[in-house]
Amino acid sequence: MPRRHKMKPGETAIDAVGALDFDEPETVAPRFRSAVAQGLGLAANTDFLRARLDDSFRSSERMLMQVTHKYSTTASDRRDHIVIPLLEDYWLSAEASFLGLEDIASWRLNHLSLSIFRGLGIERHKTKVFRAEWSCSSPTPAPRLSRLEWKGVHAQPHWQLFADSKQRWPQDRFHFAMCSDWSRSAAPGRYPSSEGEIWNWVRYCVSYIREQLSYRHTPAAE
Repeated sequence: MPRRHKMKPGETAIDAVGALDFDEPETVAPRFRSAVAQGLGLAANTDFLRARLDDSFRSSERMLMQVTHKYSTTASDRRDHIVIPLLEDYWLSAEASFLGLEDIASWRLNHLSLSIFRGLGIERHKTKVFRAEWSCSSPTPAPRLSRLEWKGVHAQPHWQLFADSKQRWPQDRFHFAMCSDWSRSAAPGRYPSSEGEIWNWVRYCVSYIREQLSYRHTPAAE
């Protein structure tokens, strides 16, 4: 892959392998916050939400951005997650991770993760229920991969369910395809081809999760 120029402040680029690169992760924060806010049914510019880099995961090679809320709390999984109110005792963790690219002085969006936890706000330990995730860097020079190229690669984007202590089947290792193209090809998913796609995905995925949780807790759904 040819080397690219150092990007100008605020510049976004999608390179030859379909990966989204940014001059600084901080430039993504307003758009990430806006997408989550709209998914929650809030105004895009609401003061209730912020997207910020987590200093405990900050280095020259990797950064993690999390969306926070005026009433954020913590959920502990393999590590601590900042979670924001979603519905009743459900909580949302919205995260974006970036990898540093020293040779082109920029940061590559590695993945977006929307994790749902359940529990009381005052409890540090909350049950992780499921996750929607999109790894955004394609391993080949095209947003859509061939059947051979998809072999051994998890579907992108995908859903993951998390088992409780009573279940023996490791369902968190099963990646349920969210955007398959099986009616036309063997491709179980796709990679983003523009920045707008990832924010649309965040917005509408959060909105859909809210709708489904609301439906789950209506009397007719019981």
